[in-house]
Order: sequence, then C-alpha cells, then structure tokens
Amino acid sequence: PEIISQLAVAEESIYKPRGYNHRTRESEDWCQFWFEYPNMPIKGLYQIQLSEEFEFEFKQTEEFILHKINTVPQFITYIAEHGDVKHRRQLASRTNTPINLLEQLAEDDDVEVRMKIDLSRFNNNLPILLKISKDLDVRMRRKLISSDEETPAEILEILKHDEAEEIKLSLTRNTKNPVDILYQLAKDSSYKVKQE
Repeated sequence: PEIISQLAVAEESIYKPRGYNHRTRESEDWCQFWFEYPNMPIKGLYQIQLSEEFEFEFKQTEEFILHKINTVPQFITYIAEHGDVKHRRQLASRTNTPINLLEQLAEDDDVEVRMKIDLSRFNNNLPILLKISKDLDVRMRRKLISSDEETPAEILEILKHDEAEEIKLSLTRNTKNPVDILYQLAKDSSYKVKQE
C-alpha cells in the first residue's frame, strides 16, 4: 500500500486513475482499490486502470460516431449491435438512423432503447409492427395506438385481445379506430373498457 500511495501522488504517474485530482492529490478510485484489494500487486491495479481508460475512450469514440452518423455505416451498425445503452438510445431517437438499424433496435433488450424509436417510421413495415404488438412492455404496445398515424387493422386485431386493460382503454379512446373494433371492445370483460 505504501508504494501504491507514492505512485498515486506522483505528478506524472502512469498509475493514476482517470478520477485523479492533481490539485488535491486525492482519488476516490484509488482509495476504493486500496481498501478492496490491499494485497493486489501494482500490475493488477494498473490493468484495472487500463481497462477503465479503454472503456472511457471507447464511449467517447461512440459519441463521436453518433455525431457523424452519416459518415461510416459500419460504425453505426456496430453501435446498434454492441454500443453502450446510452448510445443505443441516442441512435434509436435520431430521425436519420437507417430503417434496418431501427428494426434491430426495436428488438433491443433495453426497453428505453425501444421506447426512443419513432414508430411512424415503420408505417409501411407490417412485420416489425407485428413484433412490436407482442412486446413484453405495455408502453411499447401502447405506442402503436398513440402514434399520430393510423394503426393497421392487423395490429388492432391483436391489440383488442391484449391482456393489459390499459391497451384496450387506449384503443377505445383512439378516434381513428374502426367502429367494429370499438363494438367488440364494448363487450369486453373489463367494466372500465365497456364504460369507455
């Protein structure tokens, strides 16, 4: 621990973590490492630091690529597949993200990535809308109804049988829905849905 503390306060030490403050010569990261791994050799601590710096630089690279979205399509594809969740959310919310990547992001494990997608971009893509109509998160299914565009009849047929009451309530409140859908919902087992 003594040699580690000497390396941490050295002005040009390569062992200093990213959070190191030159003025106070303090680092919460280093203190945490000292307490958690008091017997770890310096090489091990250095490897941890290198991996953190790599991760930090990689995230900065993703940020740069997102700002230059029309430059190299392979980079954008990489972010959609392997990028940090924050960057996948940014990619999903952009209006110029290619449709094939939006299709991929519509199946992302992170629901907030999926929620960032403007579903009106899928209006002519029934297969992807059908997948979204079966999304595990009720908010995604509700987005299909609340979008400004008219919901395709095939999607309405699926959603009128949705187990979530709020989906059926959303259907009854959407004035663009066909009368026969509303008529069927009037016979629903839910009292709230019937009343709407």
